[in-house]
Amino acid sequence: MKKFSDLIVKKKILILIITLLLMIPNILGYILTDINYDILVYLPSDIETLKGEHILTDDFHMGAFSIVIAEDMSNKDIIKLEEKFRNIESVEKVISIADLTGTNIPIEMLPNNLVEKVAKDNSKLILVTFSNSTSDDLTLNAVNEMRRITDDNVKIGGMSAMVLDIKELFNSEMLFYVVIASILCIVVLELSSHQLEYTQVSPNIAILLNLFEEHLDHYESFTKYAEAKCNIYKYQKKDDYFLYNVDNEMLSTLVNDTNGTT
Repeated sequence: MKKFSDLIVKKKILILIITLLLMIPNILGYILTDINYDILVYLPSDIETLKGEHILTDDFHMGAFSIVIAEDMSNKDIIKLEEKFRNIESVEKVISIADLTGTNIPIEMLPNNLVEKVAKDNSKLILVTFSNSTSDDLTLNAVNEMRRITDDNVKIGGMSAMVLDIKELFNSEMLFYVVIASILCIVVLELSSHQLEYTQVSPNIAILLNLFEEHLDHYESFTKYAEAKCNIYKYQKKDDYFLYNVDNEMLSTLVNDTNGTT
C-alpha cells in the first residue's frame, strides 16, 4: 500500500490526465444514450393497466390522448388547426365542437348541457388521440410538433404533454447534476482533530500523515487526542482504504485497529 500511495503522489499529473481522458467516453455516452420515459415498459406484462394500454393501442389506435384548449379562436380557425394536427405523424383523431357546428351554426344554438362540457367563455376544447402509447417517442414528438405550430392561445394538456415537460426539464438540468455528482465523488476534506472528535463516520479513503503530542491544552491527555485523530479511520469498512505515514512511530502502533485496507 505504501508503494501504491507513493505512486499516486509521484504520478498525480498523469493520473489527472487519464481521468480527463476517461471523461470523454462518459460525455459521449451521456449525449448518445436515449432514455426511455415510457413507464409502462417497466411494469409486469400481466397487470390490468398494461393489458388495457395494449388493447387501446393495438385494437383502437387510441394509446394516448391530449386535451387542447383553444382561446379566442373562431370555429374557422379551430377547423384549420385541427387539419394541421391531423397531418402530424401518430395523431389518430381530432375532434371539437367546431366539427359539429361548422363555421355557420352559432354555438349558442346547441343545448347548454352539451356546450358547457366542451366550451366556456372564450375557450373551446379539442380532443386529440394518438395511435401510440402515452410515453412513446412518436407520441411525444407529436405533442412537441403540436406545440411548435401553435401560439400562446393554444394550451396542450394530458399525460403525454406532462411526460414531455418532465423529459425536457430533466434533460435541461441533468448535466448540472451529473457535474455536481462527479465533483462530490472526488471531494477531499482536510479535517482537524477538533472536527474528528465527535464524528462517527469515516471516509472511504482516509489519510493520516502524522501524530505528535500537541493540542494538549484542549484534550485531557495525549490518548484522548490520539483517539480523536484516529476517528478518521475508526469507522471504515473492509472495502475502504487507510493511508498513513509508516515512518511515524506513534501511528504505526495504532493502525492495527483499522478495518480498512492499509
